[in-house]
Amino acid sequence: MLSCLCQLQIEIASATMNGQTVELDQLGNFTPYVLVTDKDTFEEVDASTIKRIRVNFVPNKLFKTKLKSSGYEYRDPAPTGLQTGEGV
Repeated sequence: MLSCLCQLQIEIASATMNGQTVELDQLGNFTPYVLVTDKDTFEEVDASTIKRIRVNFVPNKLFKTKLKSSGYEYRDPAPTGLQTGEGV
């Protein structure tokens, strides 16, 4: 199972680095995008015109529905057993 998940990560990374969108039926889409500086001519475009490369994850409708229907509860984030300094 772990080997399969490791290979899936490699395949998603490889596909998105090649400009492909990866769709996982139960989760959603991983879509690469590039933010670049505008240039007037093709000759002006080179690697320095790239500002940022990212992969955007968009959950599909099924996954969004599951997230909305999942339960949650509030838990006090205060640590237990903390000494306040009194009598120390």
